[in-house]
Amino acid sequence: ATLLWYDYLVTQDPTAKERALQIVQNIVKVSGSEGLISESGCHLLKWELPFYQGGLLPAMDQLRLHNQELMENQSDDGSWGFQPDPEKIQELGRAGQSVLGTEAVNAYKLLKYARIANDQSSLSAGLNALAFMEQFNIPRGAQSRECPIHHPDILAAAYAVGAGVEAYLITQEEAFLEQASYWAKSGLPFLYFWYLPDRPAMQFASIPVLGTSFHTRPWFGVPAQWCGLVYAYFLQHLAPHTDPFWQQVAEGILVSAMRQQWTEGELKGTYPDFLENFCLDRKGPYLNPENILVNMFALRNLDPDISTGVAHYQSHRVHVSSGARVEDVSTDSSFGIGFRLRYVQFETSYTVVAGLNKCPEGLRIVNGEEVQPVENLDELSPTQSGWLYRPVDGLVFIRYYHPASIADLELVMESTNSSGTFSSLINSDGKPEEE
Repeated sequence: ATLLWYDYLVTQDPTAKERALQIVQNIVKVSGSEGLISESGCHLLKWELPFYQGGLLPAMDQLRLHNQELMENQSDDGSWGFQPDPEKIQELGRAGQSVLGTEAVNAYKLLKYARIANDQSSLSAGLNALAFMEQFNIPRGAQSRECPIHHPDILAAAYAVGAGVEAYLITQEEAFLEQASYWAKSGLPFLYFWYLPDRPAMQFASIPVLGTSFHTRPWFGVPAQWCGLVYAYFLQHLAPHTDPFWQQVAEGILVSAMRQQWTEGELKGTYPDFLENFCLDRKGPYLNPENILVNMFALRNLDPDISTGVAHYQSHRVHVSSGARVEDVSTDSSFGIGFRLRYVQFETSYTVVAGLNKCPEGLRIVNGEEVQPVENLDELSPTQSGWLYRPVDGLVFIRYYHPASIADLELVMESTNSSGTFSSLINSDGKPEEE
């Protein structure tokens, strides 16, 4: 649903919009608000849909519960270790054994949530996991559902890159970029940097593991491009902060995947699970091009990931996260927090501001009108905007209808005039006053 909606935002195709909205309705009907953050069937996208389609408050609650569970299962040393369940995979490693891949995926999730929600517990747990991961020098064991955990694995490298970049985005500490860059380099041996003249998809084709599935099916020299596309996506997150070389590698992986796609028939648009016979034969199952589209959008500077801007207000960090592109987050002691939202004109974005120690006095558009506080964002009409403050976790939720593609907003933390305009709008609990 997220990619269909994003397809509409980019192409303005009304059919894509209609399909996306229908899928969202079906998700909520079948799974409730938790379905909006489901990771089922997704290799890359995580939790984006409520930032585009609403239901943001219950979605954030579900994310908090999911991350609490991750932290509860984490050991004091920062690890989770291999948990062989069901019994079929017990032969793939020793219970409790740790390699990079048994830690990197969870570290990435914790740190992405910490970026979005400015959650200090998740940040501490994620950084603890990164510290534990420093002992490893080979990426292993991210596909323990079928591959022995000691086998080198490109997905382990991919998620370690992603986790390191998330840590950097929050802390701005260069050490996390160095760690991410190391794991980016460790993924290069899984790629074909050459090709036979009649097999152009061979160049940048991506080998999933240097090993086997269940000790029987070998993957040496056999590309499974969906794994490389996960690696490519996190390289795209790393490149702007380090070296444009990583963007070039990501583009090469994407081009290889697109060359593997079917262009006609009932399989049109899909790509193979893997290539055999030195990248000549495409083998199923045949995959939805989610990983291809996400990388393609990101390569065009249209990453569908949740956008976050971080600034310091008084003595603490403030995170602004949105389905819109967040730009120019700033703070000013004379009023509060300012930020720009860039989105498609005549559509609605959803934003959460995390890290405030009290309810804002108001939300206003720079050189424009005030955005009114409301009790329920999801009950507004399609062209209405509103915001609310939730005291229990100090989060500000904003629904903004974009009459123009760019909106400059200010969360007013201190009154700036004598009229009392903002202080009269809301009570101390963040709810609107009764008329």
